[in-house]
Amino acid sequence: MKKIGWVAGIIGFALTAIAGWAAEVGDGTEARPVLRTPPDYPDTAMRNKLEGWVELNFVVHSDGSTSDVIATNSSDPIFEATGVDALSRWKYDASKLTESRAQSTVLRFVLSNAPASSSTRPFRKIYAPLEEMFDEGKTEGVIEGLSLLQAETKTLLENELWHWLAFRYHAMVGNSQHAYNALQKAALMHMTVEQRIAAAEQKAVFAASNNKVREVQAHIKVLNADEKLRKSKFAKPALEKMNKLNDSMQAKLASNLELVVEGEMIDKYWSHQLSRNTFDLREIQGNLTAIDVRCSNTGAQHLVVTAAVVQQVPAEWGECDLFFSGEKGTKFKLVERPQTTAVQ
Repeated sequence: MKKIGWVAGIIGFALTAIAGWAAEVGDGTEARPVLRTPPDYPDTAMRNKLEGWVELNFVVHSDGSTSDVIATNSSDPIFEATGVDALSRWKYDASKLTESRAQSTVLRFVLSNAPASSSTRPFRKIYAPLEEMFDEGKTEGVIEGLSLLQAETKTLLENELWHWLAFRYHAMVGNSQHAYNALQKAALMHMTVEQRIAAAEQKAVFAASNNKVREVQAHIKVLNADEKLRKSKFAKPALEKMNKLNDSMQAKLASNLELVVEGEMIDKYWSHQLSRNTFDLREIQGNLTAIDVRCSNTGAQHLVVTAAVVQQVPAEWGECDLFFSGEKGTKFKLVERPQTTAVQ
């Protein structure tokens, strides 16, 4: 494997797959890296001229070291192992940390001899008529077209465009879990301002429909943090809609209603940002193997997967994310409970 020039975008804790590759969208309390080991560019990706990215979640300790590094999302699994290996050797300025904490970063793999915003002629030849089919509301032949397009997907821009069309397809056929997953993989750094705003809005819509309270807030924050997006004529109506969704979510959060979140194992991990500290699992169809809890005031913790048993995350752990692993296709319900309940 070859060492490469690389870019790392630091993002705030708990935010699963935020649009726009915003440089820093956390709460400002994240530890900052002082020694960054460049990742190796996978040989297969280099030979195939494949660009990509990997999102990593990890724990920073008081001595600046990292541990419990996992690849929580990526453009292609080929970039995950090298990303995990590199970040395991990073050092952080932990002078402001009182406890170990979990946070996230994104590494991008870009070929130096091609602009990141480029697309190839074979890709464009398939993409243009396929986009027209979506605009006309046609579904016949879309799956075949997406498969052909994926085979030609090489650059970061092409990866974004492919996942954007995958999102549109799944949204069209009513598969909300897969639609949201595709949006999370469409980093949208190189797409148009209108597309990036539309993606942020759609992410908030899907997050709200599945009671992902903190993710709605995160998507609003990303849009507000990007001056170019915020000043666009498309931003105002999108933010108005997103803020209304957030108001509705906050009302639910303040109520005695249970927040039921539908989960499905599509990738290696399914993640959720907890809004309450007590939850349980219901209607597990398949096999969930583990729950990894990563919080802003503690390291990684591990919970046993048991249906209908109340789990309580201590308030002093801070804001927490849950990362589920299990068999692909496993479906379940995560229910955030309205009152604190002791672990049974």
